[in-house]
Amino acid sequence: MKTVRAKENVFRFKRFSVRNRHSAMKVGTDGVLLGAWALHDTDIFPTKIIDVGTGTGVIALMMAQRFPDAGITGVDIDPEAAAEAAANFGESPWSDRLKCAGMSFENFCNECLGARGHVDLLISNPPFFPNGPVAPDASRSLARHEGELSPVALIRSAAEILSPDGRLCLISTDISRDSLEFEAELVGLSLERRTAVTTGEGKPPRRILWQFARKGIVSAVTEDRLTIRLRTGEASAEYTRLVEPYYLYVK
Repeated sequence: MKTVRAKENVFRFKRFSVRNRHSAMKVGTDGVLLGAWALHDTDIFPTKIIDVGTGTGVIALMMAQRFPDAGITGVDIDPEAAAEAAANFGESPWSDRLKCAGMSFENFCNECLGARGHVDLLISNPPFFPNGPVAPDASRSLARHEGELSPVALIRSAAEILSPDGRLCLISTDISRDSLEFEAELVGLSLERRTAVTTGEGKPPRRILWQFARKGIVSAVTEDRLTIRLRTGEASAEYTRLVEPYYLYVK
């Protein structure tokens, strides 16, 4: 008789593993790409990082791998996601520098953040489907749709909690391009870096990667494009260079 093995609910990276059985949003390209892209090829080394909407905790774990002196907190309003992220943090090599807060980001800022103006990196793969079909599962809907947390809300919060040299990094759909830059300018943040992401050669951008900083410290804006796959179906060289430190295999 043939034995049927249950599907493994663990995503294995080079230096850590992520259980993603209970979190509504599983490990995916958006989160890994943002974690690899944020502050890449810079001389910025944050020591206090907040990952908002942490889900499984994959971005927070990537930050712990990249920045050995950083303390990282993942925040998620979904109790199942927060519990799973906490378990993933506890099983990682950096459990002493990672913690998870199961609450809304607003409550986290009010109750747990302490002195404001001291966060070096605020990073998030936020919900950004305000008008799309709502997922039937309540927790997945909360994870995918803006609800209480939107990119605009993140920008407004960043203006209050970032350190003078702090950065906000997030990912959005392409349709958010003009509105996010406008909102940032209103609260005293400036665009520092923007990357348009296409899934394949010749295709229009599907995602935008953003990096904002406080006005006055941005000397130039960097804008570029990242293509994930070539026409042959192979991963592009620039995408491979970004994610290779994390993925066991880049396909």
